[in-house]
Amino acid sequence: MKQPGEIPDEDRVTPRYSTDSDEPAAFLPGDYVWHDLAVPRLLSEAERHLAEGLAAASGIARLVRQVGQARVVGECRCGCPSVRLAVDGPVIDADTVRGLSGSGRDDYLSVSARSPVDDQPVEVTLHVLDGLVEELEIFAGEGVVVSPEWAGLGDVVVS
Repeated sequence: MKQPGEIPDEDRVTPRYSTDSDEPAAFLPGDYVWHDLAVPRLLSEAERHLAEGLAAASGIARLVRQVGQARVVGECRCGCPSVRLAVDGPVIDADTVRGLSGSGRDDYLSVSARSPVDDQPVEVTLHVLDGLVEELEIFAGEGVVVSPEWAGLGDVVVS
């Protein structure tokens, strides 16, 4: 049984580039991308601002409640500021997820926004798996370093 905050092998991603160069990162296919924190931490002010903004714009009350009590349990090893989150609930029911998911899945949905930072688009996404928020992704492209403080929220899309 999957534990909250646990990423199944098939959902693990493999970064292609390090943040220091265009050389391949020191990751092999299937490597675990997260650096698990020994002690969970609170979201930073910038992380909280982004996560709360996405959750509020989604209109999903349970997601708002989840984000309000989320803890960071992992940080991305590729150099991007994405964080893995853990929450206790309340779980967003499968019918709600299916109705909002762009793919019609009942186990996954995303809440995303894009914003330009120095002419570089930054995508900020809350990933919800099995009714629980599991990741705040902040991504500006392979090997592009971006700080959560730089990211803003444009139009929010739930899919």
